[in-house]
Amino acid sequence: MKKTLREVAYDRFKDKLFNKEIALGAFVSQREISDLVGVPLGPTREALKRLEAEDFVRLIAQRGIQVRQVDYDLIRETHELRVILEIAALERFVAIAPDEEVAALVSRTEEAARKVALPAPSGEVLEEVRRADRKLHDSLIATMENSEITEVYDRTFAKIRLIRLNGKHLPKRSGQIMQEHLHVLWAIRDRNFLEAKAALMRHLNISHQRALGLPSQRGDV
Repeated sequence: MKKTLREVAYDRFKDKLFNKEIALGAFVSQREISDLVGVPLGPTREALKRLEAEDFVRLIAQRGIQVRQVDYDLIRETHELRVILEIAALERFVAIAPDEEVAALVSRTEEAARKVALPAPSGEVLEEVRRADRKLHDSLIATMENSEITEVYDRTFAKIRLIRLNGKHLPKRSGQIMQEHLHVLWAIRDRNFLEAKAALMRHLNISHQRALGLPSQRGDV
């Protein structure tokens, strides 16, 4: 189905935001955004209403449109919602995920962990790690078979990407992420929900601590 101009403007704005072509906290006019995304002003205004509802931008009286900044409230709220969604999904995934799906996730994650542990991993390897990271979390949510939950999670993950713009994602951390995922997946493979839950909570809490600028349980900053 062909996208409407409003949808095009919405998608292009987020793409440019995640590619750091739009600065966090910047003030911009509707005309500037329209020119940036290459969509007429009318559909761009409609897209901005949706972006405001999802808290990516704020309309400031007499100042224009402010791009969302990463602050404590955004980090806390995103983390809390992510925990609620993923732990609920994990319980179902442990119970019903086919063995072959779990095995495929384990194999993919082990391969990504092996590659990223090599000296000076390439950008392609880091991208493979990013895809493996997202695949696990998406697989958990997909098990819920609930379009409302999926929509909420997609918005939540967009906030996670926004938060990540504020920091550095080093190869060392990419390797740690894959190891954290493997502990979750090995417990899932054993159909041990309590162990999988503990491993997933460690993973999410480390990510939360890093977003807040705190040392994680593994000592990385």
